[in-house]
Amino acid sequence: MLRNVNTVISRCSLALVLTIIASPALATGITQFGVIFPTEFSMGSALPPGQGVGIQSIVVGNLGTTPFRLSDMQFTSSLVSTSTLVDPFVSTQINDRGIVLAPGQALGYINNDFNQPLDLLYVQSILPAITSLIVHPDLIIGFDNPLGSGVSFQNTQSTVAYGLSVEGASVNWMTVFNVGSPDLQPGWTAGSLGNGISASPVPLPSAGILFGTALIFFMFVRLQHRPMGWLTTDAASRRT
Repeated sequence: MLRNVNTVISRCSLALVLTIIASPALATGITQFGVIFPTEFSMGSALPPGQGVGIQSIVVGNLGTTPFRLSDMQFTSSLVSTSTLVDPFVSTQINDRGIVLAPGQALGYINNDFNQPLDLLYVQSILPAITSLIVHPDLIIGFDNPLGSGVSFQNTQSTVAYGLSVEGASVNWMTVFNVGSPDLQPGWTAGSLGNGISASPVPLPSAGILFGTALIFFMFVRLQHRPMGWLTTDAASRRT
């Protein structure tokens, strides 16, 4: 009987070892990304009803181990506070060009308003894991004075919250809009940039580990509930 029990245990242990060895191929990749975004945008001109601004100064970099489609990202915006008499209309946009960001790849654009040339060295100074860069304005945030508002945005300040997420990873930030700022001449614009990285996810156990554990549990439960007579019967049959 002891020999049979040891045989079962040995086979269970072998199954676990094999599944652990195979588990890297079955493991789920990690999704993580970094973002360079505007923290403040100022313009010297007033914003009449029916007019707005679109800011393309957003860069996204894949810092994980698995690729993701840019169009799969969720991009949200919400007005936090404003000194305008009528709430501005805030929006987000992602251009779907079929772009897939591979690990180590970044994509984005920076407007001249922010006085920061966009190149790979700049991105790497913030996101060192990035090895390639696609320069294209595919992520856009909008700030508009609604048509028919009846008021012009002049010397106003508004704060907008943004969120960018994909496959459980997310980055959130706030951007301040100063419209008709007395600190700038009409027609002039200025801005500043910030950055953020999605929280490092905890890798889930691979499918191989889960399968091996379930297999061992099943075999022990089956052994525990099987009548003990089968061991002695098998031993007796071998003696005959």
